[in-house]
Amino acid sequence: MSVLVEAGKPVPTKRVQPNSNIPAKRKRIYDARRRFVVLGDEAYDDALRARSFEVFRSRITPEIQRYREIYSAGLVPRAKRFVRTRLPGLTRWVKKVRGR
Repeated sequence: MSVLVEAGKPVPTKRVQPNSNIPAKRKRIYDARRRFVVLGDEAYDDALRARSFEVFRSRITPEIQRYREIYSAGLVPRAKRFVRTRLPGLTRWVKKVRGR
């Protein structure tokens, strides 16, 4: 069940029927976004009461880190992207430095 629905928050009508045939990583991303919304609202309310942006930042920063870790590509895709995008330039630079 959705965190927003459980919290009594309004949610838009779905244009596509939901199903459970989504990749595990995508599900973790969706769950993290839902937690992020709830935590953000709570942190905002706490910050207003304390009249301190630092209260908001300290509550939300760990969740931002968790979300980035889930959302970021793994080591293998990052290595492939590095080889594809940076290695050709690095190879040209090495040849230039070596005088070839």
